[in-house]
Amino acid sequence: MSGAWRFTAIVCMVLCWRAMGQSRPAAEAPRPAAAVIQELVSQLASKDARVRAEAIEALRHRVLSPHRGMIELRTIWFRPLMAGRYYQEVLDLTEYGLLTYPNDTKGVEALLSLRIRARLAAGQRAEALADAKRLFNVASMEGTADAMLLVAECLMAAYPDDPEIYQRYRQEQLAGASTRPTTRASDRPRPILAAVACEPEPYLSALQGFPGEDFASLLARGNLLLMADRPGSARAVFERLYSIAKPTELAEASECIARTMKAEDGTIGRANAWVLSIRPKSEATHGATTGRSAP
Repeated sequence: MSGAWRFTAIVCMVLCWRAMGQSRPAAEAPRPAAAVIQELVSQLASKDARVRAEAIEALRHRVLSPHRGMIELRTIWFRPLMAGRYYQEVLDLTEYGLLTYPNDTKGVEALLSLRIRARLAAGQRAEALADAKRLFNVASMEGTADAMLLVAECLMAAYPDDPEIYQRYRQEQLAGASTRPTTRASDRPRPILAAVACEPEPYLSALQGFPGEDFASLLARGNLLLMADRPGSARAVFERLYSIAKPTELAEASECIARTMKAEDGTIGRANAWVLSIRPKSEATHGATTGRSAP
């Protein structure tokens, strides 16, 4: 190919590239996340029902995303949803989180707390109390104090004609908090929470989504069983989890046993005693034994 022909070919290629570049629309710059969030918050408060419905659908899409998920619901969307009285949406989204990520104990605590707030605001007092019992059952030892306060609040809401119920619950918890009780559990009055009925579904049905015998799957099943108010079944699962725990997992596995005791008793004394009994030696003895069994 002569030099003239080569030059002509190059010019044609350049012109084609320029034409292609001019015909292609410029890519729209991504909008800052803060702007998107602010727009959705504004739309949730709109007087236009269609705008509100579209905002809820967009929000649902964001919350159900595994990349943002429940963190956004807890930290960003809960307040505007509550302000707009989207109580059912809060219940739907938190239920999704509880059934999808039950192995995240802290996340489960947070989602149950949101559900309780939404139910109380919606006037669903009995349901709020049932969720408060679930929260007490599944809460970490660190989160138990907050769970007890929510239980007390829900008891007062569910039994407005019983002004003494708060004091009875308070005294019951104080008596049951001792790690060296002066009376046997069988001699103490039936715990107030024992009379609170918890519908086991959809938590029992969700068990089939976590069939494994690995740490995460066992943790998920145990937490689902605690939310279904089946602490005996949860204990069997958590004992298996305790037996396979690695040194880095032992503290969490030990607390799982304590949480089942708390759920079984409706008070925290035996659970606290168990935690105190194993804390000094757990790390030291873990490596020396090939198999462990929970008491």
